Amino acid sequence: MCVGIVGELVGFARVLSDFIYKAVIFDVIVAPDERGKGLGITLMELIKHHPKLNKVLHFELYFFT
Repeated sequence: MCVGIVGELVGFARVLSDFIYKAVIFDVIVAPDERGKGLGITLMELIKHHPKLNKVLHFELYFFT
């Protein structure tokens, strides 16, 4: 599943899930000129409350530096 904030793509996140036990969140990305506006938080909220993920027991966020 991919979640994005569009018009011009300003935010993106990718989720891999079995839709029951675990959802792994990768690639939470916000365009540099849009950072600091709470869009990363918005993406995470959209993921946590997405109807297909409402039965998932465990969410994990992976990030790479």
